[in-house]
Amino acid sequence: MLHAFVTPDPIHAAIKRHRAAYDVYQVAPEGTPSVIANDEYDAASDALVSTACATRFGALALVEHLRWWLHQEAEFKAGH
Repeated sequence: MLHAFVTPDPIHAAIKRHRAAYDVYQVAPEGTPSVIANDEYDAASDALVSTACATRFGALALVEHLRWWLHQEAEFKAGH
């Protein structure tokens, strides 16, 4: 029996990081915690858009995540 070792699609980690950073940013208190959360959110966003999808399932997960994010951020679309 041949066992294939499948490398996880890196986009899944980028999506997870982006979602976590978004969630933290939403509840971060004013001041330094908000600045730190914003910096991580920006870094996670940069990583998200610069990470290539290695699989069709990764691409679908990215599209699903972006749809969710666009829905959440619709009222702030001018800033994006």
